[in-house]
Amino acid sequence: MEKKIYLLTKNKGKLLAAKKIFEEFGIEIGSIEKEFPEIQESSSLKIAKFSTEAASKEFNVAVLREDHSLYIEALQYFPGPFTAFFDKNMEVKVLLKILQNFENRNAEMELGASLTIPGHETFESVYRVSLEISKEIKGEQGNWDKVLKLRGSEKTFSESTEEENVDIWIKNYKILAKKFLEVYNSQITN
Repeated sequence: MEKKIYLLTKNKGKLLAAKKIFEEFGIEIGSIEKEFPEIQESSSLKIAKFSTEAASKEFNVAVLREDHSLYIEALQYFPGPFTAFFDKNMEVKVLLKILQNFENRNAEMELGASLTIPGHETFESVYRVSLEISKEIKGEQGNWDKVLKLRGSEKTFSESTEEENVDIWIKNYKILAKKFLEVYNSQITN
């Protein structure tokens, strides 16, 4: 077993965070360019797990994927795991119009990560980050990123650099790097 994890992502922030964390643990990072279908499921974790299990089986390597969902309090925690679909298909102006009569601008981002290692169980990690939704569009990058920001922050994700937001992704990667090393170390001692 090689000391390497392959990521299923093109997100620069996630790649930056993974590189930062896995280097600390002496784990090499690779990426799989193949697109795997994003199933519609009830949680980010189930979506990530489906992809890592399929990719690990196909390529016979350790595969990690993180998926995130946005839960907007004023919309009864909608869109949840359907965030990617709505972010791609609903302009940020429409989201703001829907929210215009709500004072509550709180939201949470659920980050679910899955690590599948061939011949071993799939390891999982989930946590949430508190966000708020700006009343005005700020920045040029992304769609909903122009109104989403960490709770208490002045900048939206669109206005922020990947480096400024790298800590959002780190928690799951640390947990799963440790799990990977447990399996790796047990392989080399046996």
